[in-house]
Amino acid sequence: MARAARLERIKVTQLSMTLSSEVANEDSLDVLTPIFNDSTASKPIRVAGVVTTGTDSIDPSVLQSYLDETIMKSITLEQLVKSADVLNKRLCQHHIALNAKQSFHFQDYKNISDQNGMHSVLPLMEVVSQLDVLPPKTFTAKTGTNFGNDNDAEAYLQFEKLIDKKYLKLPTRVNLELLRGTKIHSSFLFNSYSSLSPQTILNLKVFSQFYNWNTNKGLDIGQRGARLSLRYEPLFLHEILHNPHSSECPTLFHEWFLETCWRSTKICSPGTGAPYMYSDTILSQAGDQLRTLLGHTFVLDKRNHNMCPTKGTLLKWSNELSPGKHLKTQFELNSVKSWLNDDFITFSTTFKTGYLKNISSQQSLPVHICDKFQSGGPNDIRSFQTFGLGPRDLYDAIGGDAFVSYGVSMFSRLPWKKVEKSNFRLHWFFNGGKLINHDNTSLSNCIGQLSREHSTSTGIGLVLRHPLARFELNFSLPITAHENDLMRKGFQFGLGLAFL
Repeated sequence: MARAARLERIKVTQLSMTLSSEVANEDSLDVLTPIFNDSTASKPIRVAGVVTTGTDSIDPSVLQSYLDETIMKSITLEQLVKSADVLNKRLCQHHIALNAKQSFHFQDYKNISDQNGMHSVLPLMEVVSQLDVLPPKTFTAKTGTNFGNDNDAEAYLQFEKLIDKKYLKLPTRVNLELLRGTKIHSSFLFNSYSSLSPQTILNLKVFSQFYNWNTNKGLDIGQRGARLSLRYEPLFLHEILHNPHSSECPTLFHEWFLETCWRSTKICSPGTGAPYMYSDTILSQAGDQLRTLLGHTFVLDKRNHNMCPTKGTLLKWSNELSPGKHLKTQFELNSVKSWLNDDFITFSTTFKTGYLKNISSQQSLPVHICDKFQSGGPNDIRSFQTFGLGPRDLYDAIGGDAFVSYGVSMFSRLPWKKVEKSNFRLHWFFNGGKLINHDNTSLSNCIGQLSREHSTSTGIGLVLRHPLARFELNFSLPITAHENDLMRKGFQFGLGLAFL
């Protein structure tokens, strides 16, 4: 006798799984997937409901949109694990949660259908998710100091405030930062982040800063303006860009921005008793101008860490248009691979290039020195001083319209058992590149100039992979250099988040 299809509960499996994501922890939750074999990973599931705690400060419709775009779309156990990882991280990235943790309880069902007089048994696991959210702090204040290359130091005071949902439905956090240092005379920054959807963030910056541009203290820059940007980051990538069965957690995003500011350039005394002769290029920069930028940045990052990766690739392409003034494009590619146990040896290659074209109706009007490319330094082409490569006018680095730079680095764990697991690495590198002014010549001519007579260097050193920054102490030697290049033989210290 034909009967309607019905669901029959056969057992409740004693299985639970906890997934968590913290702001400071970038490790992927995909490390949990090996507990499933191929057969259980593809087991069909259905999310029957979600129980939440700690979500009083979140608008229900906002939280529902995040759930609908992640775990509620899961149809297999493998998809559920990955979706939970994405949900937890996205809640933290969008300042909706300080920490998020999920516990899943599975109930095993059988779907029995005898519509045609035959019984077809299809196993189906119904899932109930418990989402525990640690709400973000509604207000924080902190102060501290920053130290960097070239003996620069800064002191800052920062305030952060989470806007209550009764005033603004969208999750919004505002930030106010005051900063003063040896190179930055004064800086004021108002920053606002609003989550429009699980994929998009709207960012508004209002800034006022006065800083010294070059190392001889001869050029002071003042900027007052605002920047509005929209960032789109899909939750999941297409199979063409990412293998859904791999353990990688790639990042892909587009960012469009509009920036306008009033820029003041002032020639000042170097602050020493010795006389200083300013170049004509530097003197021509003095004055005020209105600067408007339209830009787009595309990033595809498959590396397992954005600062000290051991595997993966990075592709970054940025474009910038200043109407009536210049067009600027820059491309970066980084590939990292490791060998032996615990990534004992890591090999990294980086390639960067950029091109700037003066589109002003008055070709004699130069592009501002702050908008040009600069090369050289402990974080760039090592064994050269900061802004040490490229065109110069008297003693001043005036930047370039096109550049190419590349680096090959090999990292190794320390070969002693007691310190083998530490964050220190031995480092060998080879860097090279060139920076030119092409004077709006043809692109083929520009490529020809960039393809020969590179400045190169090599060296060895020690790297500390700290969670907040990367420290390098290298002993480096220039191999080839141009007459005007400012070389730095011997020890060189580097501190930052990105290196060549």
